Amino acid sequence: MKNWIYFATSEKASLASTIETVINAQFLWRSAFNEKGARIANVGGIQEGDHIVVGWRHSSVTRTAYLECTVAEPLSPVAQGLVIDKLAGPSAQILVSAGYPQNSAGEVEGVRLDDIRECYFQVQGKYGGNNAIHKLAVEDLGQLSKASTIPPEALIKHGDQIPKHVSGTQAPPPTLMTSVVDQVKIQATTASRAFDAYVMVDWSSSSSPVTGNDSIWIARGVWSDRTFTAGSPQNVPTRVQAVDILREQLLLWRNEGKRVLVGLDFAFGYPAGFARALGLTSASGAWRALHEHFASNVKDSEQNLHNRDSFADECNRRVGAPGPFWGCTASSVTGSLTQQRIGVFQFPHHKLEEWRATDIAARRRVTTQSVWKLNCGVSVGGQTVLGIKHLDELARSVEGHRWPFEGWSTPEGPAIWFAEIFPSLVRYPEWTAEYKSRRDRTQVQSCVRYAAERDSAGMLKGDFAKPGTLDAVTLARVEDEEGWMLWV
Repeated sequence: MKNWIYFATSEKASLASTIETVINAQFLWRSAFNEKGARIANVGGIQEGDHIVVGWRHSSVTRTAYLECTVAEPLSPVAQGLVIDKLAGPSAQILVSAGYPQNSAGEVEGVRLDDIRECYFQVQGKYGGNNAIHKLAVEDLGQLSKASTIPPEALIKHGDQIPKHVSGTQAPPPTLMTSVVDQVKIQATTASRAFDAYVMVDWSSSSSPVTGNDSIWIARGVWSDRTFTAGSPQNVPTRVQAVDILREQLLLWRNEGKRVLVGLDFAFGYPAGFARALGLTSASGAWRALHEHFASNVKDSEQNLHNRDSFADECNRRVGAPGPFWGCTASSVTGSLTQQRIGVFQFPHHKLEEWRATDIAARRRVTTQSVWKLNCGVSVGGQTVLGIKHLDELARSVEGHRWPFEGWSTPEGPAIWFAEIFPSLVRYPEWTAEYKSRRDRTQVQSCVRYAAERDSAGMLKGDFAKPGTLDAVTLARVEDEEGWMLWV
């Protein structure tokens, strides 16, 4: 196995858009031959199973690595013995619209990728031009094992994620008394709020108990009159244990008469039509039919052993395989479930879209991923399959309200409100160093802090209202099956 590095620049697309395209398309542009028909340097040396680091050239001297990818087998190689693949038709046009160049035949050439992992470090080696693949220098090879997760600011497409305080009918903004990640304390000017406590959860689809980054983190905070406090987020190794912890805390708070907001960072629904495609119905809405189906058929053990891929495979068979799920682990590949999508099947797939309305709204601001993509290193899809299973069981056990499916509102009395969140939408510049070193725990604490600040300023209640930008048809899809992200 050899290691390579590829540099992209802002010539075709922004950094955030480039990361998003590589993750979702699993395809890296690279032609095999130059305009004179000669094979481009290093192309012949790249083999299936090699690793390619995707870097960004900010300037001639400043270069940063963001992703480490595994080279996959080509489906339509441009020449025998080369891993360079070629795409035509709709698959090619998807990548052309993202900034990938095409050849005279309208095809896009490049390298297919299987496993994609976050790999953030400052590049030290000396390399040639952009959009070329170079052998990874020794000084950078040593950084792979020490690389960190991508900082949130690299995933921002434009502007601030956090809406600012709006003057007028809202209360004056609260005073932040303590601003370290492990201890947040806020003093409000009024005791009037929509919620009394907040819990934010960073979820995981791991197949074994795990802690640290890319594991489950639970942040929580509670008001006492006009003072809000949130302690250090809790790291939990398994989903079953996390649900037990949440259930105990939520029941305690509800019995104390509190109104509690629970934010979970996985999708609560799928693009409209999925329940129908599976043959599911419910008088309470397509979302209910899906949640019940997931709760009954997705299996998850106390040690995080799950049947995510086989469940997705069965869904594909019922819809019309391959697709809509894809991006499984290599050992789970079947004729119905594939690791690749580009060049294998297209969206709309049996009338199912790739993106929900709320995903499209979020994509304007930050890098997002399709709920259909199960794994391949970086994905929300696997978390969603396992998340909905546990959400249905947890919500039933605490008599929770699943927003917005059960109403665009906030509670009038003691209650548990579940909402879908996307932590990358919330970021505090003063915590930049913490995002780089302890991203997941910092992101959920940011969401707890943000909820408390908006609530004490009289703004959080409005965040739960129907989005005024949606037409009637889209709103019906959102309410019946797709769901909506808080703060999108």
